[in-house]
Amino acid sequence: MTALQRAAERLVAGCEQLARRAADRAVAWVRRGRRTDLTCWQAELGVWLRIAVLAGLAALLWRIIRATPVILWVIVALLLLAAWRLGRPVGPPPAPAAAALPKADAEDPPALAVADLIRLVREAMGTGPGVHTTALATHLTQTTGEKWSPAAVRAALSEAGIEHGPGARMSGVSYPSGGVRRTALPDPSPTPPVGAVGDVVSAGRPATTGAATPTATGPELQPGERGFECVDDPDRPTRTHVLWKREEVNRSC
Repeated sequence: MTALQRAAERLVAGCEQLARRAADRAVAWVRRGRRTDLTCWQAELGVWLRIAVLAGLAALLWRIIRATPVILWVIVALLLLAAWRLGRPVGPPPAPAAAALPKADAEDPPALAVADLIRLVREAMGTGPGVHTTALATHLTQTTGEKWSPAAVRAALSEAGIEHGPGARMSGVSYPSGGVRRTALPDPSPTPPVGAVGDVVSAGRPATTGAATPTATGPELQPGERGFECVDDPDRPTRTHVLWKREEVNRSC
């Protein structure tokens, strides 16, 4: 866009504003002529009188211009000057310096261990799928006795490496909001199996067993007692035959 085009647009915009202001002021001045203490046509008499005054001024101005045309150039010059001033483009407000911009999470959170923070987040969640930041700030304030704001909660979650953001849902609340989802929390530590200390075996070492539980057994039988005897096998010296005399059953062992 050339400089001439910009100047023309500025004059057009200024003329629109100048005409709008003049019309608004004239209408407001005419409306103030209405009497509220009268009724019917007497109340509107002041309005018509002011309209007549404006019409008379316009007719007088027109007669002056007809009599002295040079005055028209003066009027046009004054109108263009006013339009030029009113048509000045209004740019966007200057952006504040980066250092002056407030940071949402610039507040330092109270001191709290990561494990305690995770535990309190789980308490605030309960059995729900997550917890909102505002509800978590309230829970931390009540449990720790220190003032927690949503900004401090977000800063603490960021320092602890816990993912948080919009779209978290909470039990008892129908709408999602910024907060922590249950899936963002680390899995709780598994509970070790309950057992005796002696049951734990180190790698590379044989398992140790406790004292053997005595088992109730009958008296040891001797050969020749209760109708049996042991006879060596002549063909295989490592085999012994047990001969049960009463039942007449032979068993090798």
